[in-house]
Amino acid sequence: LLQQRGLAHRVRLSILGAGHPSYEAQLRDLVDNLGIGAHVEFLGRVPRDEIPSWLRYFDVFLFTSHWPEPMARTVMEAMAAGLLVIASEVGGQVEMLKHGENSLTYPAKDGQALANCLQQVLDDPLLVPKLARAGQQSVLERFTLKRMVDDLEAWLGSLLQ
Repeated sequence: LLQQRGLAHRVRLSILGAGHPSYEAQLRDLVDNLGIGAHVEFLGRVPRDEIPSWLRYFDVFLFTSHWPEPMARTVMEAMAAGLLVIASEVGGQVEMLKHGENSLTYPAKDGQALANCLQQVLDDPLLVPKLARAGQQSVLERFTLKRMVDDLEAWLGSLLQ
């Protein structure tokens, strides 16, 4: 869709990780068939402990899942690392994502809406640091381990009363 809009030359998509070999082959074939190989790189599996160091090389983190995951840890990690998160509106991460305030969100499986979010970022480069800082701040304020333990202790204490 970005290629159709004449914007593909301004985007580089790096895919970290590896999935089922047939799915990865399907993605590679799609990239080849669309002629966007110059804009997409498959980096393969990355050891868990190396992910934070990889995140510093990127500006935007795309969470394009359509599965209602309870809380995508990768989204929190990306926000904590200072990346702008563009994410589908599914699962538990919608609790932390506020469209236009600390992230950009779109309905799951809606490619046009995802392309619109990416175009918005390309059209307004000041949006990236603004939303990235707000996302980082919201994760640090609301989703640290200490905060979650404190909230759990308070809830358990309320049950005792």
